[in-house]
Amino acid sequence: MTGPTARATARDAATARDAHTARDAAPARFPARTDSPNPWVADHIRRFEETGGQPRPGISDLLLTTRGRRSRVLRRTALAYVRDTDTDTGPDADTGPDAGTGTGTDTGPDASTGADTGTDAVGDDAGAARERTGAAAAYVLTPSNAGADRHPAWYLNLVADPAVTLQVGTETFPATARPATPAEAERLWPVVVAAMPSYAAYRDAAAAAAGREIPLVLVTRTPETPATPKTLATSETPATPKTSASTA
Repeated sequence: MTGPTARATARDAATARDAHTARDAAPARFPARTDSPNPWVADHIRRFEETGGQPRPGISDLLLTTRGRRSRVLRRTALAYVRDTDTDTGPDADTGPDAGTGTGTDTGPDASTGADTGTDAVGDDAGAARERTGAAAAYVLTPSNAGADRHPAWYLNLVADPAVTLQVGTETFPATARPATPAEAERLWPVVVAAMPSYAAYRDAAAAAAGREIPLVLVTRTPETPATPKTLATSETPATPKTSASTA
């Protein structure tokens, strides 16, 4: 094929190739991550995505992505949550050093064990009296690890790097995590236990096994930074309108 038709075909192919290359090179807002190696959790994540974030009717689930504290790999797990609005999210908020960091490893250097997504899930049918809601409500997570003697890896990861990503329903957004302060934990534990009584047993088991106090984690959406208005350069400063001389 020669002539204008051949040139048009070549031009179209080049345009398509350039667009494909640009798309592949463009950074994703939420980079690729590695899902939990726990088969139950991996299946839970799959069902979460297939159902638009509602894999278990009557239970509030979310997907949490943390950065591995050693590998620096983004790791995703599925967790249950309750909401809380009485949370200090300002710059002077207590980061909860008394919550502890815990020790121990799991199936990977910093992969989640996923134990907190099974029988100790928190239901969202506990009623408005037990679940606080609101536009700025924190997501409350419980690293119970089924009452084991160590914190789950996802908790250790977010203590090391509080910048996390949440997926709630079909919405994915950046967030900031921190351990609850002692006062916050004291207030929220009854809410958590009222929603799911098994947490009380896990709390007792962890304390008996290793004196571990199961912390609570508060995760809040990271506010989006508004775009800075463009300022005019000196050469772009609008000229002062010219006024005509008085004819009076």
